[in-house]
Amino acid sequence: TYDPSAVSPKGALGLTQMMPFLVRYYGFTTEEFVQCVPCQIRLAAYHFTTLLKRYGGRHDLALLAYNGNLKPSQAHYVLKIHKVIHVAQTKELRRPPSARQI
Repeated sequence: TYDPSAVSPKGALGLTQMMPFLVRYYGFTTEEFVQCVPCQIRLAAYHFTTLLKRYGGRHDLALLAYNGNLKPSQAHYVLKIHKVIHVAQTKELRRPPSARQI
């Protein structure tokens, strides 16, 4: 069953498990947030869209940030690692086969 007034052990609220500081940041009281399921869903969608824009459309980073497991400084590091991996894979694809591979 779904409980719109659920509170996680870390304090996240409602069906969308948003932290109280975010709920207040977006102008809701925690009481009105947990009592309004459409508000929970709309606010979660809006917040996730904001995170997608912040992280360049990267769903993985936006999900990590939504869950509170990614700080902005870490996002820069993760994006940098992904870029290095992509460059390495691209170079690997362009490298001619060695004599041993033929």
